[in-house]
Amino acid sequence: MTKRRKGSILKINNKKSNSEAFPKSLGEVHLRAERKHNQGIEKIIANPEIIGVKDIHFYETEINIYDGDKKLSALDIWLSNTDTCYLIEYKSRDCKGMRIKAKDQLRIAKKHIEDKYRKDKMVMLYVSNGNNVLELTEKGYFRKFP
Repeated sequence: MTKRRKGSILKINNKKSNSEAFPKSLGEVHLRAERKHNQGIEKIIANPEIIGVKDIHFYETEINIYDGDKKLSALDIWLSNTDTCYLIEYKSRDCKGMRIKAKDQLRIAKKHIEDKYRKDKMVMLYVSNGNNVLELTEKGYFRKFP
């Protein structure tokens, strides 16, 4: 690392600060992201009203969806009250790629749950950063969830 000072170049060898600034391995990065993801899910389960859902009677988290031996998708949260099922995909960061992935996951989960379990009204929600809540419409567009 070099630092400019009054036209001259000073070389600074401070490897300790560089190694502390960056994770030691990709595994550590993955663990940090997974921890943040799990904290977001726990926050929603503890208080579903923060995303606009009330009177929850049932919830399930981290649902893997299989077709035989093949894993099709995974859903983060399934909340249910007396008349509505809420299928929730949580992402700790928001970007176009995450929305596309969430859209696919929500569609697969909805089809699977309708076919195997329930025929109630289903609301597919995409939640990012704990406060951005979007509903996936039947036409495949995201819109703000009330």
